[in-house]
Amino acid sequence: MRIVSEQSLLPLANTDLRTDEPGRSWWAGMQKLEEKAEVVSARSIWIDPRTGAGFTASGHRVPDLVHWQQRMHMPGRREWLRGIGTAQHVRAAVSLRDSAMETNWYHFLVDLLGGRLRLVDSAIGTGQPVIIGPNLPPQMMDALRLGAMREREWVVQPRDRWMRVGRLTFARAPRHDPAAIDYLWGQLAVPKSDPSAKDRLLVAREPGTGRAWSNHAEVMDVARRFGLRLIHPATTSLGEQMERFGNASLVVGGHGAGLTGIVWRREAPLSVVDVQMRGRALPMRNFAALCAAMGARYVAVGEDLWRGPSERPWGTTQPTWKQDPIHVNPLALARAIESCLDGSSVEPL
Repeated sequence: MRIVSEQSLLPLANTDLRTDEPGRSWWAGMQKLEEKAEVVSARSIWIDPRTGAGFTASGHRVPDLVHWQQRMHMPGRREWLRGIGTAQHVRAAVSLRDSAMETNWYHFLVDLLGGRLRLVDSAIGTGQPVIIGPNLPPQMMDALRLGAMREREWVVQPRDRWMRVGRLTFARAPRHDPAAIDYLWGQLAVPKSDPSAKDRLLVAREPGTGRAWSNHAEVMDVARRFGLRLIHPATTSLGEQMERFGNASLVVGGHGAGLTGIVWRREAPLSVVDVQMRGRALPMRNFAALCAAMGARYVAVGEDLWRGPSERPWGTTQPTWKQDPIHVNPLALARAIESCLDGSSVEPL
């Protein structure tokens, strides 16, 4: 393997989080996180169709080709021999394969396109075909038809067929890189939003996907009080999402991929209320970083948020903490919305 470019970054260091005092204190610690960004070129690599994992001719895994390596399926010898014997051959390509990210709207848009593809573009240009996974939802395929993306050659790896790439290029990008947003806006030809458009959206998760509001009626009462209009991103066309989020100056929703729609609000005032998963003392920083890069105001609310270390910093002691229903404190939610509308600080209950 050959490293084409490499750099160490503090991706959050120069971004300002517009939020309340607990959020600013928390963000100050985040700004010290140093991450590595690199673009790598490798010769004669086989790509597993299920995970996007890369293997050399001897069957050794290329460790940097997939971020979340613990989720990777390792093929047995018979499976490996059968795979390489029927592999589809490509002379040279860029890989955006990553089964842990490629079907999640946030990670696909921000981490794969905005993060990894941006790094590859800056290192080698835009001329090579780009390999993507076979399970991309329709709205992701629609995104690849926007702006400069539609000029690229996209190679969909078949579900049941390995690929052999003569010269493969891939990137390891820092999470939450602020440069991803300007890149996405330019590449996807996202129009500038009307600053005077001040719609208010409540982002709903689809039934059966977890993290439903256990007190749904109380949440809807707060939504009606503040004039929030419901949107279901998972079942809304990309064009309608771009229009509705682009016109929204206030977006409220449970932490999840649906909130990614805020990227369609370009260079116009925006406030985001992120209802966090249960059992966390501190927020997950995905949308905080996204808002900081966009210049949007960000407020996180949740059970016992900002109250100090929890028993498990990354969740509850239950294995289903990402799917468990969330009880939303209606008073805390209303206070967060009010702070976004009047610009005041909001203190945790």
